[in-house]
Amino acid sequence: MLCNNCGQEIGNSRNEKFCKFCGALVSDAGSEEKQKKKSEFNDEETNAMLERLGINASDFSEKNFVRVRELANDFYEGEKREKNDKYVILLEHWAAQNGYVRSQRAMGNIYFNGLCGIEEDDFEAKKWFLEAAKGGDKQSKFQLGEIEYFGVLGEKDYYKAFEYYQEAADEILGAKVRLGDCFSKGRGVEKDFEQSYFWYQKAAEEGDRYAQYELARQYWNGLGVPINTRKAFEWTLKSATNGDADAQFLIARCYHTGDEIEQNYKEAYYWYKAAMNQGHLEAQTIMGDFLLHGRGCERNRPEGFNLIKDAVDKGYKGAIGDLAQCYAQGWGIEPNVRIAEGLFLEDIENGNEDSLVELAQCYLWWSRSNSTEQEFKKNVNQGFELLKDF
Repeated sequence: MLCNNCGQEIGNSRNEKFCKFCGALVSDAGSEEKQKKKSEFNDEETNAMLERLGINASDFSEKNFVRVRELANDFYEGEKREKNDKYVILLEHWAAQNGYVRSQRAMGNIYFNGLCGIEEDDFEAKKWFLEAAKGGDKQSKFQLGEIEYFGVLGEKDYYKAFEYYQEAADEILGAKVRLGDCFSKGRGVEKDFEQSYFWYQKAAEEGDRYAQYELARQYWNGLGVPINTRKAFEWTLKSATNGDADAQFLIARCYHTGDEIEQNYKEAYYWYKAAMNQGHLEAQTIMGDFLLHGRGCERNRPEGFNLIKDAVDKGYKGAIGDLAQCYAQGWGIEPNVRIAEGLFLEDIENGNEDSLVELAQCYLWWSRSNSTEQEFKKNVNQGFELLKDF
């Protein structure tokens, strides 16, 4: 089978949806799938609708296309007119098939996100994004980059994604961010931290919180730029203020430990809580510890225990040792030696040597509370064996 766009031989497999040489949609007019899609858009139905709405179906001017898009938006939002997904699809499709770039992009978004009652169809979405990209639409080029970068249709193609991002970056903020990622990770281009710094800085200055965090990371670690902890903290704080959970956690750590800024448990508690509220489980674990010991907040051991246990239940292994301590010491829960022992051993198995020392100390402490000489000797021996191994 030949590609209708570039003429290259692409094989006869029905799985070849797009030409591997130019990216164009492979013609497959005889397939049931294609025929089904064609049947979704009936010209008579579309023309009748346009006539009812007072739209001239023979007018392909910019002004008429803009009017069609305004109507589609009204039917989509359902405020000025009664919501009607069918009309949205027919209006956008009519404008798209007649070459209106914004409607071509809209059709791509409809299929990509499964809007207006249409099933998600990444192949059809790519077809429309390609059409819009041919007309110079930068947002569609960015979307094509995302499709290639994340391998939406199969294998990831970082090289093709990089090209799309380059073409879109002068207008699209997300493309600047992705170019930073490409240069930082060496995806589709040779790794170059000076270039990643360049693109992250552009995106960060436009307010992108992820780029602000990545720019801060380069300042923290001296990647493509000399280490500058003041600027690193400033950009991290901007990112945190804009809602990036990783940045919020890092700011909390700075206030917690007193690194790069005066130690302040109340500020640390505030930022740990902000990160926790976005699902950051390490922040949630430390929040639990703050509540157990009253750091930056009133002490509330039951609540602290609940946060730590919830983090473990959600699969965060870094909280296992903290949960073991709660059971060992009776913090927020009735003490339970055997549960504590099991958790410490699990944490040791995960490679946490701190739990090895904690368990050894617990064995020695438990030995004093046991009533029988046999239990006393057993716990003492276990404690010393662990310490000897450490």
